[in-house]
Amino acid sequence: MQKYIKKIKRMIKIFPPRQEGQSGEDYAKQKVIWGVKYGAFALAAFAILRGVLVVAGESVTVSNSVDGRELPIYCVETDEKKIALSFDAAWGNVRLMERQGQLILRGIMVMERKPELYEKKILKDKEFPIQLIVNKCHTRGKYFDVHWHEQIELHYVVRGQTVIRLEQEEMEAKEGSLVIANSNVLHEGYCKGEEMETMVAIFDMEDFSREFADKNIIFRPLISGDSEISGIMLRIYEEYQKKEIGYQLVCKGEFLKLVTYLARNDAVEMLSEEDVSKRRKKLERLNTVYQYIENHYTETITNCQLAELVHLSEGRFCHIFKESTGAAPLQYINEVRLNKAMYLLRREKFTATEAAEAVGFSDYNNFGRMFRRYFGCTPLEARKNSKIV
Repeated sequence: MQKYIKKIKRMIKIFPPRQEGQSGEDYAKQKVIWGVKYGAFALAAFAILRGVLVVAGESVTVSNSVDGRELPIYCVETDEKKIALSFDAAWGNVRLMERQGQLILRGIMVMERKPELYEKKILKDKEFPIQLIVNKCHTRGKYFDVHWHEQIELHYVVRGQTVIRLEQEEMEAKEGSLVIANSNVLHEGYCKGEEMETMVAIFDMEDFSREFADKNIIFRPLISGDSEISGIMLRIYEEYQKKEIGYQLVCKGEFLKLVTYLARNDAVEMLSEEDVSKRRKKLERLNTVYQYIENHYTETITNCQLAELVHLSEGRFCHIFKESTGAAPLQYINEVRLNKAMYLLRREKFTATEAAEAVGFSDYNNFGRMFRRYFGCTPLEARKNSKIV
């Protein structure tokens, strides 16, 4: 990797210095033209890094930290901002997300690799093959984006309430409830604007029971008022929070009890291998569609365009999309735009008009109505006070 960084440094240094009186915008354009000469290398580097490519009008240096924080990535630093050059933009570089809108307004072009719907989970620790996460949220809106994977994902509500969408169904879960996202099911989470906390556990059934894994069990998606499940999940939560010696052994033991209890009491279906294959194929098709929407949401997108991407008739495509996501394609596209607009209003302090235009709304009045219906506040209110959403 170091040799590629050195090449980038050498390439940057050979650009002629900015001429006196030359505007930053003109200089940036000129550097882009010069950069074409090194297109072959740039494409190769971009393919290798698969991350973020920045073309800036200021002097540039390369490092592997952002604001003094060492990262497992490389970044490009301009005179004004720092932007992460990561192996995967979905890694969660908040710096990039916070500054992207401002960079674009300043004429700095930012291109990033969009996260995919499919999340490849690798649970490396065979002694403790569970990924545990505590989610806390108090602002209204999504707190995790739509995705799917082969593993089973459990969300236990420790306090407050949450809404988790499992394909076309919305599960309203209160304190003490357990939501189960079964294998190969699209899921995303919403906070209603009140304090909430959930204990999340992600696991592969094969790591616990070959007998259960072979049966391809589908669990009840929402379980409420079960004192046995609550007792187990709260013990796991407490052990995970304290992290005292041997906590993983205790969590694993409780988890084995939980899996057995769920298989005996909350299994609603057992899928054949053919059914599992069909579900996965459908999700892989939709992944292409979601990627396209993520890359082109600022443009006009039709159902026909999306159907052609996956080689389906428009009617069949719309049926599969709504069956899997619970929303029509246009509704989903508008939700993407609205969430992007909320981000620009809250973090970048865009005006309502600027945010509407930036995310692809041509009719501001329509944008305002949809925004209020979706978030429960006006764009101006969201911009002035981020705590209300």
